[in-house]
Order: sequence, then structure tokens, then C-alpha cells
Amino acid sequence: TFSISISFMFLDSTNLTFLLAPSSRLLRYWIAGDKVGDTQLLAMLPGYPDNVRVNMAGDVWVAMHCRRNVISMLSAEFPTLRRAFLQLPIPFKYLYRIFNGKPHGILAKYTFNHVSTTTTNVDSHGGAHMTLLLEDTHGSVVKYASEVDERDGQLWIGSVLLPYIVVYDLHTTHSSPPLT
Repeated sequence: TFSISISFMFLDSTNLTFLLAPSSRLLRYWIAGDKVGDTQLLAMLPGYPDNVRVNMAGDVWVAMHCRRNVISMLSAEFPTLRRAFLQLPIPFKYLYRIFNGKPHGILAKYTFNHVSTTTTNVDSHGGAHMTLLLEDTHGSVVKYASEVDERDGQLWIGSVLLPYIVVYDLHTTHSSPPLT
């Protein structure tokens, strides 16, 4: 047996869009219609996702706590090795750095191609493209990002590991560099 980390969300009544955390993939599973039972790869994510939310326009925001790297990809492929490391008497902050690098936050907005002839927000290829990437590589504003939600032109960002909420105004900062 094995376990996987999945975050779910519905786009509409015909499909379920979800994150597959170990492989950093945004996927869609069809629950109705001609494609029922099919799974589509929508996007490969730049980091390891924690949560996903849909804004009012149907775009998807993904919160990621770090970028993909060789050590974390290997640990995803070999969970026994990862479990062995986690059993060592090493403080969590050092284990995190070994597997994920310096703590920082990544927020990515994905838009679905709106050329569909069906009732869904997906084009004939079924893909999504990244329209905005916000990354705090120093972790000075957002680190261990695990939640992002867009409301009224603002991003509400939170963390499971740290007690904070950051409000990022997209109207005044949309043309500025990332969060750092």
C-alpha cells in the first residue's frame, strides 16, 4: 500500500480538478460526459503544491511551499528512503532544507484555454497555462505557502506551518516583480 497527497476542487459538474503533490501535477478527472473516467494532465507545476483554489473567473491558484529539486524528486520516487531520513534524530528545519531547500513561497495562477465548444472551461487539448507566477525566494514575505485565495483583486495567502495571513493586492502590484 501507499499514500498520496491530493488536494481537490471542482471546476464544474463534469470534472474534478486536483493536485498530485509528489509529482507536482495539476490533473483533471472527468466524472461525467464523453470523457468519463479519463484523466488529463493540465500542467506540470514549478514546485510542490499544497492547495488549490478557483477564482470567480474560473482560473486556478496553486500555493506551493518550495520548488522541485533533485533530492525531493528522488524522495518521492523512493518513499522508503524518505521515511528512513525522517526517522533520524534531525530537527525538522534541517530535514526541510535537505529535501526542499530554503523556505520560500510560490503562488501560480493557471488559466484554462477558453476555446471550448463544450460547457467546460477547457479547450480541445485540455490544457492550462500559467498566467502569473509570484515567488518569494527569500521567504521575507511568504514562506511555507499552503493556501491562496483570490477575492476582489486581492490574494489571501496563508501557511499551515506559520501563523500568518498575507494580503497581496493584485491591482496595485500586478506589474511589479514577484513578492520579494
